[in-house]
Amino acid sequence: MDTGVIEGGLNVTLTIRLLMHGKEVGSIIGKKGESVKKMREDSGVRINISEGNCPERIITLAGPTNAIFKAFAMITDKLEEDISSSMTNSTAASRSPVTLRLVVPANSVQVWMHLLKTTSHELTIPNDLIGCITGHQGAKINEICQMSGAQIKIANPVEGSTDRNPASSLTELTSPAQSLARIYPRVARSPPGTSTEDDAGFTAPNFRSGKLWGGRFVGAVDPIMERFNASITYDRQLWEVDVQGSKAYSRGLEKAGLLTRAEMDQILQGLDQVAEEWARGAFKLHPSDEDIHTANERRLKELIGDVAGKLHTGRSRNDQVVTDLRLWMRQSCTTLAGLLWELIRAMVDRAEAERDVLFPGYTHLQRAQPIRWSHWILSHAVALTRDSERLLEVQNRINVLPLGSGAIAGNPLGVDRELLRAELNFRAITLNSMDATSERDFVVEFLFWASLCVTHLSRMAEDLILYGTKEFGFVQLSDAYSTGSSLMPQKKNPDSLELIRSKAGRVFGRCAGLLMTLKGLPSTYNKDLQEDKEAVFEVCDTMSAVLQVATGAISTLQIHRENMARALSPDMLATDLAYYLVRKGALIRGPLGQVGGVKCSFIRDRREISLANTDVRVRIVKPCSSEGYGDV
Repeated sequence: MDTGVIEGGLNVTLTIRLLMHGKEVGSIIGKKGESVKKMREDSGVRINISEGNCPERIITLAGPTNAIFKAFAMITDKLEEDISSSMTNSTAASRSPVTLRLVVPANSVQVWMHLLKTTSHELTIPNDLIGCITGHQGAKINEICQMSGAQIKIANPVEGSTDRNPASSLTELTSPAQSLARIYPRVARSPPGTSTEDDAGFTAPNFRSGKLWGGRFVGAVDPIMERFNASITYDRQLWEVDVQGSKAYSRGLEKAGLLTRAEMDQILQGLDQVAEEWARGAFKLHPSDEDIHTANERRLKELIGDVAGKLHTGRSRNDQVVTDLRLWMRQSCTTLAGLLWELIRAMVDRAEAERDVLFPGYTHLQRAQPIRWSHWILSHAVALTRDSERLLEVQNRINVLPLGSGAIAGNPLGVDRELLRAELNFRAITLNSMDATSERDFVVEFLFWASLCVTHLSRMAEDLILYGTKEFGFVQLSDAYSTGSSLMPQKKNPDSLELIRSKAGRVFGRCAGLLMTLKGLPSTYNKDLQEDKEAVFEVCDTMSAVLQVATGAISTLQIHRENMARALSPDMLATDLAYYLVRKGALIRGPLGQVGGVKCSFIRDRREISLANTDVRVRIVKPCSSEGYGDV
């Protein structure tokens, strides 16, 4: 949408939306649509009316600004005409008031102000944002009145409502635009829940309230910065372990004498309720919830009051977040290890069932020697068992408790870290508080494990993609793990395997990205470390999906034994023949040279090598063995 004010008047394209009761929309449409048709023709504006039987409907106006003014005036005139008609027919007493709301984007304030044609206006604003308009001791609202020439009165809030109206008694036609143009930007820049009452009875802004760090700052955070800084969109996944860590810490505070038993019980009950709300999807996030820790603490305070503030005694978000992350990753490693072993078992079961199947083994993608199909399967299964071992080693290093390290210099309040360790079932505690809150070795190790594991899966997928082509024809994917072509109906595409192969790049990128983030950081905690969680969450989700799809694809794979057998040829036994001669006493280089020479001459003469061929036996076996070649 194009909006703006140009010197000398308005001449830009504008789109606005009007929200009104459904019954009023009928007046605008008219009989058989005649009224709205006439408005379109007379104004030149595109007028669209939303469908449906909702109590409220949307009228969208789009066109040049002057035409929008005209269409808007026609709509209001039509509503006034309808009201007058109702009063004439003595139905006004039973008629609901007409409500018309104008919806425009924030960057169009100067444009839509010109649409206001009345000499009075009411603006409904959430009660907790009134302080943005009044300012300290009313200084800001006085300034707005002086600058705009409007008389603005702040109405008392309606009982049971969180809204208040600054009802403007305006002295001139231009005042709505001038006064509202000054009010609106202040409200738009101010997040809800960010004001407190001052001693004069006016609402003075405290824009950082609700933040765990809010006391240090004065003035509003830029909304763009709010979104840039927030991590709640993804770290909400930590809700369960955050509650788990807080419950353990409350027990540590009680043992240290920093909480009474009653306070601890109150906190534990409140945390159980927070967890229950998360579990059933009823937890409501607020705009001030920049991360999961803020959200849970805010909700706990709503449930149990000020005693919730004691939970953070001696605890920093620095040690809290890394504890949460270790708890979450420890649990995720167990889940991934289970998925990995499901895949390995499926491969071993398949190898056992098909161990009699022979097919070509390849080096450099050239046929090398005959091997068992089961040998190929187990070659990949063995690599995955190493990945399983590595994952357990990573999990062991994850399983170390940092809670109690504070922000940087430890916890001087006597909180028993061994108690915390036992409560959260960690195998050990960290040794240095500065290192504990800032090191992310365990994250990098996990990302490297995932990179190596998905490399092995990618290579297996690449083999199967090749083996499934018409040129090879060894295997065929189940329809459940394949897709078709939108244009070529004869095709069956191995999308599951191709996506396994492609996901490797995403995992590599996350690993390399975090390493680049870490390599330039000064000591201890920096906000850069917030990047670790997105990497971990994404890679965990990716590996979970890849392992499950790989298990399904392997389990349902169909093999074509006849194609595998046809791909075998006698010349692939050349190495076996050389080994035969070595067992007869020949040195390895002699037989290899003999076999290679015969192979070359047979290729030149376009003859097929076969051990049944007497010429082959005479030229290869006899020179290398005095015992003859009867048992070759």
